[in-house]
Amino acid sequence: MTAVSQKQQKFFGKVQERIDYADRKQMKRFADEKDRHTDQDRKMKFGKFYDKAKEAKDRLRPGEVKKLVNGKWVSNKD
Repeated sequence: MTAVSQKQQKFFGKVQERIDYADRKQMKRFADEKDRHTDQDRKMKFGKFYDKAKEAKDRLRPGEVKKLVNGKWVSNKD
């Protein structure tokens, strides 16, 4: 990691902490943060209706017809 001057440190706030992949506590914290961030992202995108949005993704769109071609369902909208 490169050295950061005091001016840069003042501008950017804090120095990035180093990742120690052998430290279980730190890796667990990163995993928990990742899970929390994915939940927050999902809430920002879909609000509290994520389950309904997920169901709507599987439904047919207006005018869409799916047919079986070589063992796979193919849409006429794709």
